[in-house]
Amino acid sequence: MKKVKVTQEQSEAIERIKKDIDGGITMANINNQLRGGWFSSPYTSLNKLDIKEFLDAIYIGYEVELDIYIGDYVVNENGTIGIVKEITSGGNFLKGQWLTGAQVSMECPSSYIERLATDEEIIFAKKGREVWELRERDILSHKITGAIHEIKNQINNVTYFKSQVSGLNLDATKKHYQVACFAEDRQDV
Repeated sequence: MKKVKVTQEQSEAIERIKKDIDGGITMANINNQLRGGWFSSPYTSLNKLDIKEFLDAIYIGYEVELDIYIGDYVVNENGTIGIVKEITSGGNFLKGQWLTGAQVSMECPSSYIERLATDEEIIFAKKGREVWELRERDILSHKITGAIHEIKNQINNVTYFKSQVSGLNLDATKKHYQVACFAEDRQDV
């Protein structure tokens, strides 16, 4: 069986759906797909797939069709994030800079790129960090209360704040907090 070709936005929607109950194969999801009833981003992009393509993408898998441009942030098959600074050979070869991992020059065939980076990945990559790699003196704000907390350290995916004794696991940190300021951007010292 052949994998369905989908856009980056469709890929994001499919991945969210696959995390849903029953791997995304619910009556509500199937009804939405049959009726073209997806109304919020990135799900609206799924309205362009027929039901067979939708189910094949979930069950068999899919390939992302990428339109890569100069200035795009991309992710390779190893999860390394980089920025494209030049496209040569009719779009088949990319040059730029890897921002995470070894942080070396990017020179690779475009087929080496798995997908475009998400906004969250870009924010961390611009700082030379992996996603949710927190460092001492980073500032997080609570998503609901707005309370500000300074990072003491992060050990084995547990975040420790200077103002608290116990740590918070990484999943809870991501769920309840957002980065307000990276340590290297602070102007208070």
